[in-house]
Amino acid sequence: SERTHRGVGEISASVGEQKSALGQVSQAMETIAQMADQSRASVDDAARKSREMARVVHELEAAVKAFRS
Repeated sequence: SERTHRGVGEISASVGEQKSALGQVSQAMETIAQMADQSRASVDDAARKSREMARVVHELEAAVKAFRS
């Protein structure tokens, strides 16, 4: 009947909209995962640079101490 046909069409349209929305959510989650990876890499880089700066400060302190002696 026409009513059944219309109902099936509405269900089909709804399923299509849900599929599209799920695709968008999937893309957003992928973007978030990539951003998290980049953030983690930035934190690792900052920690490495901080350790290097601490090493340089220690060497400078030793050089100043030797110069003053």
